[in-house]
Amino acid sequence: MVGVVGIALKGFGKALKVVKDTGLHKGSVRKATSPKVMGTQRPKTKSDFRLKHAVKQIQKTPDKKFKHQNPETRTYKSDRTGRVHTVRKKDPVKGSKGKKTYIQDWKRYHHASQPKGKK
Repeated sequence: MVGVVGIALKGFGKALKVVKDTGLHKGSVRKATSPKVMGTQRPKTKSDFRLKHAVKQIQKTPDKKFKHQNPETRTYKSDRTGRVHTVRKKDPVKGSKGKKTYIQDWKRYHHASQPKGKK
């Protein structure tokens, strides 16, 4: 609804008020869904700060140090057991891509040691 705020018309005691369109149906209110408001945020632990510091140190390291962190995988079948395994490729990659992969792996292993449901 578009209109002007604060103009009094003859015969009306109050000024017209513009209602902002929020995209929700009439009468509904948008709920806050942040973890803090919902009460599901866990307190920061020492390991969280350790992870944050480690990521900062990785970001400061030159990209060329990470050219062997290839995110692509290949599958191979074991001759002895016949099981199919997926392993990382050994080919060199661009340093920035390798750095992103390294940080992603670091976070994955950090979250794996956290209690389930508290990541």
